[in-house]
Amino acid sequence: MSLNDTSLPRRAVAQPVNDEQVQPRANEQSLKAIVGDLWQHGEKLVKAEAELAVELGRTELNRHVEEGKVALRRTVIMSGFFYAGYLTLLASLVLGLSTVMPAWLAALAVGIVSAIIGYLMLRASLHSAKQAIDPTSSPTHGGPARLKEQRS
Repeated sequence: MSLNDTSLPRRAVAQPVNDEQVQPRANEQSLKAIVGDLWQHGEKLVKAEAELAVELGRTELNRHVEEGKVALRRTVIMSGFFYAGYLTLLASLVLGLSTVMPAWLAALAVGIVSAIIGYLMLRASLHSAKQAIDPTSSPTHGGPARLKEQRS
């Protein structure tokens, strides 16, 4: 058997290790640096997305406020027309009743009935507003009013 015999398997000869193979190259980053960069970019992305969401929220809110202003103006104008029509109807009712009774009595009767209706409507509206502000005051909610009812 000679050294030049190719029939035998050759053993791997250990190569000397170069410093280049152990040390990362200058253009390669370590895993720690990559994760650090990823974390920083992730933070920046989340902050930018949050700022964008806040800005979009403000824009959306401003749009809703403007739409609300327009709707409120329309409501005020229509309410004025409704009120003018209501007063005209009351005046015609007074004029109609004045044919069967004295005009002062007709005006007094229409005024009293209108005041009673207005009072009842105002009372119902205030009750609804109170429930909207404090829903626990409603017996159906199960708050303190419900507890008082159950104790009785």
